[in-house]
Amino acid sequence: MSATHETPGRPFDVTPVDPTAQERLAAKKRGYGLPPWMSVVTAFRIAAVIPDWAWRPVIRFAGWLAVTRNYRAQRQWRLNASVMMGRPVTDAEARAGVRSWLRNLAGSVRLGRYSRTQVMKMVQVDAESEALLRSALAHTGAVVALPHMGDWDLSGAWACMSGLPVSAVAERLPDN
Repeated sequence: MSATHETPGRPFDVTPVDPTAQERLAAKKRGYGLPPWMSVVTAFRIAAVIPDWAWRPVIRFAGWLAVTRNYRAQRQWRLNASVMMGRPVTDAEARAGVRSWLRNLAGSVRLGRYSRTQVMKMVQVDAESEALLRSALAHTGAVVALPHMGDWDLSGAWACMSGLPVSAVAERLPDN
């Protein structure tokens, strides 16, 4: 048993005081299939040091595992994808979705290890689009939406390294 406390400003949000119980509760809420002792930040730190050559089998296995175990996050993704597609999502599509998400995540957590040259080589922008961006920058600026077409973090790094200022809206990660 563990004692609980109320979070200041949120009287109905009761969380365990015991750090181990907090981790288990957080893992259960996330639904990502991480072990109860592993926080998202810990998982990201581990992921950042996995060599490039090792990512492919890790991602393939994780795609299989997420669909096989039917984690909460996977169930939500299936629901969202089914609504968008107008039909149930197949297991093959679900595995492909997880693998795509993990490839982007892998790129994001490893971004700090890449040199400027590597970043510039990894992003491909056609000359017309780049000219349009630079023209907008010279005048009023531009709001550029990056839909699910690749790694947003890598695109932002490319823009900054190309001299294009970036403001981003992003999800806040948990503190632990």
